[in-house]
Amino acid sequence: MRIAIIGLGKFGSALVRELAAMDHEILAVDLREELVDRIKAAATYAVVADASSKEVIDELSLSSMDLIVVAIGKGFEASMMVTTRLRQIQGPRLFVRSISDLHHQLLEMTGVDEAIRVESLAAVNFAHRLNHLEYIRHIIIDDVHAVAEIRVPEEYIGRTLGEVALRSKHRLNLITILSRSGQEKSRRALESIPTPEHEFKRGDVLVLYGHERDLNEFTATYGDSERKK
Repeated sequence: MRIAIIGLGKFGSALVRELAAMDHEILAVDLREELVDRIKAAATYAVVADASSKEVIDELSLSSMDLIVVAIGKGFEASMMVTTRLRQIQGPRLFVRSISDLHHQLLEMTGVDEAIRVESLAAVNFAHRLNHLEYIRHIIIDDVHAVAEIRVPEEYIGRTLGEVALRSKHRLNLITILSRSGQEKSRRALESIPTPEHEFKRGDVLVLYGHERDLNEFTATYGDSERKK
């Protein structure tokens, strides 16, 4: 996809790097030259410009983008000016970071595709992480479903995916299996789509999707194999 990120603070810069790593074409825009210079190696295009200007919007062909993210984290007025101007163009889906409750309400009233509460989302996910320290990572999907990374239970080591029957016994879907051993921080997917013949090994990390209730029951049953040692 062709994605424009406007505002290159910590949130905007992180978005640029992550989306570029996913092979999207990224246009990074900010008024501050030093921020543009820091991110230009990661972005497809990096431009010092005022995105609240109609001339700049036309010059950068923002209407040809698939998505536009207004990631401005400081300056209520600046965010609203850019958003109001972008609402006048047709085509791209528009996502805007909200920086206060009032800002969020105003964004919803303007009809953006989504107002993003970055801090709230981070806080909710972190609260779930603290509530379940057995999880390596926990990502909320909706009110009742989540994706969680969980170390392979000791009881699974040496057994196959078909034998443990995650779906029928625990109502959980295994998305993929990551390899993580010792103190290594890097991870890699062992199998994009795990087969029933896959034999679990120490160091495997299960990426599971399911109802929060079922994820909780699974971790309550098997706990954290690393903590048991």
